[in-house]
Amino acid sequence: MISDSNKVVLVDELESITEPGASAKIIAGILETLHDNDGSIAVFVSHLAEQILENTQCAVRVDGIEAKGLDQNLNLIVDRTPRYNYLAKSTPELIVERLTRTSDGDQKEFYGRLLQKFKGKK
Repeated sequence: MISDSNKVVLVDELESITEPGASAKIIAGILETLHDNDGSIAVFVSHLAEQILENTQCAVRVDGIEAKGLDQNLNLIVDRTPRYNYLAKSTPELIVERLTRTSDGDQKEFYGRLLQKFKGKK
């Protein structure tokens, strides 16, 4: 424990400090330290929830917001209301789908192959 004083910690995308694997371990360590202090509360915004959960020994609640799809203009439809205890899906697949649908020629072929990776096809 660093100190017994109460703490409120708000963190947005701390994973940008280093590579994802190391960031998840650092965030997990910070969460464990804060967990040991009953007077602390923390909110971390991260795209690494799965990796953080794999690296922590304490209970961590994960809430998520999720992209639902693309509208008729190929803009992301995002439900920004957090779902409690929910590991949300990421938006890269929808972005690659948008790129596939808006490109042509070699680019369309490239993005189409990339999109298949998200759909579990090699």
